[in-house]
Amino acid sequence: MADLPSAFGARIHYYHDRPPSIEPVTTDIDTWAAAPPPAVEEDGLMPFLLQLYGQMEARLRADGLGINMVAARGPMVNAGFLMGINDLMMGLVMQPEKISRFLETITTTIINWLHAQLERLQEPEGIMLLDDVVGMISAKHYREMVAPHLQRIFAEFDGLIKIYHNDTPCAHLHEDLANAGFDVFNFTHKVDITEVKRQMGHRVALMGNVAPLDLGVRGTPQEVEEAALTCLDKAAPGGGMILSFGGGVSPETPAENIDAMLRAARNWTGPSGSAGPRES
Repeated sequence: MADLPSAFGARIHYYHDRPPSIEPVTTDIDTWAAAPPPAVEEDGLMPFLLQLYGQMEARLRADGLGINMVAARGPMVNAGFLMGINDLMMGLVMQPEKISRFLETITTTIINWLHAQLERLQEPEGIMLLDDVVGMISAKHYREMVAPHLQRIFAEFDGLIKIYHNDTPCAHLHEDLANAGFDVFNFTHKVDITEVKRQMGHRVALMGNVAPLDLGVRGTPQEVEEAALTCLDKAAPGGGMILSFGGGVSPETPAENIDAMLRAARNWTGPSGSAGPRES
């Protein structure tokens, strides 16, 4: 999460027991409205990470494996890292034209960054864009200020699988998000998976939706399996579902709980028991 902010000059703080934190550079909107996009091959942590991609791809290929997907944080979350969430939200309302220029610059950088990562891979299959801050804004501001940037990013990578992660509860945006151009929606376990499927239909596949902390880390294998079967009962009929922990696998998730989820996927036979086994 520190890659793009570091290229814009953000100070990164590292810790032994949690992800890094990012210190905003400045809250001055005029500065960001005029900021040029960084060079992804030269600035911040990006060249270091690209070198790691190349090294890890070579090592995995030697074992018959490889890296198939790359990732980036989205325009809103990166803008929040760089200028602070409060000032970003105030800017959306008070100075939308300047924030729009800032988001355009970040979007250009994201596209360049994803391309640079993909170029290090022999068999790229997809991209993942992560932006929880999008879920904090209104539908009006999403349509006017954010949707064009998400659509531009996803349109750039036609032919690849496109996953969008946003685990902020944002039911008011589901209908609009379904038109952003991604293939898979990775969302929060705090919203009902049946309702999300109703809103987004078969326009995108849903990835979820077992609670990653309360069950994935702290639950028993039996609890995880029961929750996974419930998710499958609700959203798997008709297709368009990938079973996973909602929002991603958390650190310290026991292997037994991952095995329990796999067991649920392999043994599920449908709500009526007549659909036949499937694996997600």
